[in-house]
Amino acid sequence: MSGEFCSGEAVKGRSSRRRGQTLVASLIVIAIIMILTVVYMRGTGGGKPAKPDGRGTTTMGAAKASAEDIACQSNVNQVRQLLMVAKTSYDSFKPATVDEIPGATSVSKCPVGKETYTIDPESGEIHCPHLGHEKF
Repeated sequence: MSGEFCSGEAVKGRSSRRRGQTLVASLIVIAIIMILTVVYMRGTGGGKPAKPDGRGTTTMGAAKASAEDIACQSNVNQVRQLLMVAKTSYDSFKPATVDEIPGATSVSKCPVGKETYTIDPESGEIHCPHLGHEKF
């Protein structure tokens, strides 16, 4: 009996079966990690959106939405600064649209909804028309 356990065939057959079990276990672990990654990135669909326009239902989505909001706020501030520079250069400068401001073409749209920023004709204030960006 002891010779049976020491033979090369018995050890060889046992190691290939063990390799097969390790491969299956590894594939199961990878599948579970992939499922968890998809749920983490996209969410389950039942979460409450973090933003008024429906963006940011997951942790990653909320982070991306916040980054896009900050980029929009930065763009609005840059357009305001460009408008101030243009007004100091030309005393009677009153643009009807943001596209009329020199140098504002690269920052004239909201990075989220791609809407062009608006200028209030009475006050001359520049605002983003995207939902949730009214405070910018």
